Amino acid sequence: MALAGLQAWWRGLLRPPPPCFHCGDPVRQAVQLHFAGANRLLCCHGCAAVLTAVQAAGQEQAYLAHKNASPPVDS
Repeated sequence: MALAGLQAWWRGLLRPPPPCFHCGDPVRQAVQLHFAGANRLLCCHGCAAVLTAVQAAGQEQAYLAHKNASPPVDS
């Protein structure tokens, strides 16, 4: 049983971090924000500020439409 727990822990270390919902950078220290009806994982407070401004302007649907239409940016 202890071996299975150790293996699961090791797999978690090897898994790459998830991408930020806004910019796509790896999320190292998660910032969460409820945006457009879902909790979003963000990489920093700067990305959270952008989405908060989009929400304040009532432009969530326009943001999502642009995000879905844009190809991913290569780093």
